[in-house]
Amino acid sequence: FLNKTDGAVAVGLFVIASSLTKAGMDLLSAGLSSVLMTSMSRAYGNGGVMALIDSTWTSIRYFHFLGLIVAGVGAFWSSPIIGVLYGDRYEGAVAIMIGLSLIGGLTFTDGVLSAALTVMERQKQLVVVAVTSWVVIVASSAALIAGLGIQGAIIVCVVSKAFFFY
Repeated sequence: FLNKTDGAVAVGLFVIASSLTKAGMDLLSAGLSSVLMTSMSRAYGNGGVMALIDSTWTSIRYFHFLGLIVAGVGAFWSSPIIGVLYGDRYEGAVAIMIGLSLIGGLTFTDGVLSAALTVMERQKQLVVVAVTSWVVIVASSAALIAGLGIQGAIIVCVVSKAFFFY
């Protein structure tokens, strides 16, 4: 959709910003999630659902704190990172990266909720959320990107991330 409305330059800027943001978020969350699922499984095995709930709330607090740090660091370092890696010609990717960093940081705790559902063996709910999110992404992409271009693509990212989170 984005290539048809804004062209290859907008696609390039969006890909640069989203790749850098996703790589940073995944690098941090993958390590944390592997430890998180182990501790949640132990809590669930030792104390049942109530112990898992306690572990989940504690993890949400820590992940939310880290998410706020990630959002701030991503917003602050977007311009220098893109400038060093790609040069001044790609300055247009900075605003996109800031927006994606902010929404990624603010919804960083979604990994905790996914881990809790996985530990309780409720993968069906995760599949339902994933399929529903995909439908929302496709529908909002068709509606927003066609009319707004790259701004619509950013809005779609925010809407899909918020939808999956809530």
